[in-house]
Amino acid sequence: MITEPDFEPVTRSKIGLMFRRLTLLVWGLPAALGCEPHAPDAERLQSPQAATTPSFENGIVRIAERSLRFLEIDDVNAEAGRAAVRAPGQIVFRDGAVAEIGAPVAGRVSEIHVRVGDRVEEGALLISLLSPEAASARAASAAADAEVRAARNELERQVRLREKGLGVQRDEFEAETRVMEAQAAAASAALAVAMLGDETGALVHIRAPISGMILDRSAALGASVDPGGETLLRIGDPAALWLMVDVFVDDLPLVQEGAGASIEVATIPHPLRGRVESVGAVLQTQLRRAPVFISIDEQQSANVALRHGMYARAQIEADVLHGVMVPASSVVIRDGRWFATYVEVREGGTEFEQRNVVVGQVVDDYVQVLSGLEPGERIVVRGALLLDGTADLLQ
Repeated sequence: MITEPDFEPVTRSKIGLMFRRLTLLVWGLPAALGCEPHAPDAERLQSPQAATTPSFENGIVRIAERSLRFLEIDDVNAEAGRAAVRAPGQIVFRDGAVAEIGAPVAGRVSEIHVRVGDRVEEGALLISLLSPEAASARAASAAADAEVRAARNELERQVRLREKGLGVQRDEFEAETRVMEAQAAAASAALAVAMLGDETGALVHIRAPISGMILDRSAALGASVDPGGETLLRIGDPAALWLMVDVFVDDLPLVQEGAGASIEVATIPHPLRGRVESVGAVLQTQLRRAPVFISIDEQQSANVALRHGMYARAQIEADVLHGVMVPASSVVIRDGRWFATYVEVREGGTEFEQRNVVVGQVVDDYVQVLSGLEPGERIVVRGALLLDGTADLLQ
């Protein structure tokens, strides 16, 4: 017994679906435009309606007069339009407005002086550590300073001996070398101690590098800490917030630094004023977006409860677009690559020229046409898809 392949039922189903769709397109679409099913050539030539039979020849689509009611035709105007780019985003801290506090030296947390939500000033005491390494570093720095003093004393003695005619020049040179070596070692030790603060012994105080609010705290009393380890505290300046929005790559040419923006936050009843500060240079490949950073009017932001992480939407003012702006419904895509419109050949007539156009930016429901149309021409603004489908069927 011969069996059919497993994939054949699926293929037949798909073919049947395509056939039904094609049937609807061939019969339904011409009917909507006043087309009649194809008759033999002799009958069509003898028919009194032959002059109005739908046709497509030399880029001209001809339809029956009664089909005009399905179309809307309007004049092409050369008007300048201001574009606006709309994009979602999030309220975030500005660059330099967040500080992550870690341990400068290995040790143990002996005291925590702040809590989450506290406001602190630059230099405020945050955490105290007890560190044997700090004690050793301070002792080494003190020893290095003592070595410098001893080397200088020896150099002074050699100079006095030489002046009295009792010294040897070689000994004086060696004393100078020891002074320079001691000074270098002392400078290195002092640099290590400077990171530990002005305290003495094993005590290390960690202070705030910026003014702001304690955003989170992971430090715990008695916990062991190490340089380069876990962040102990995070400080952020709540007054240094801006909006970061993700703008589609196609809209990026419209966004310029310094452009105004209107910002909408769900929890704030009125829009906030903003200004584009910078446009990110790195593109998110998968999303085809790039970050745009918008500052928020200081006077307005001071009177509302903005928080890091809030979601918002921005409408960015773009440059004025010059040229022809036509309704998006008047432009159709041909073969997935070309854009076309249908231009009325004679006012009130039934012939329309299929015209390829080059489009620019899309603003709301309008498309900028860079070339292919001239002001004063009349185009189909509603029903262009029907004309396009008819042209495909009659080719």
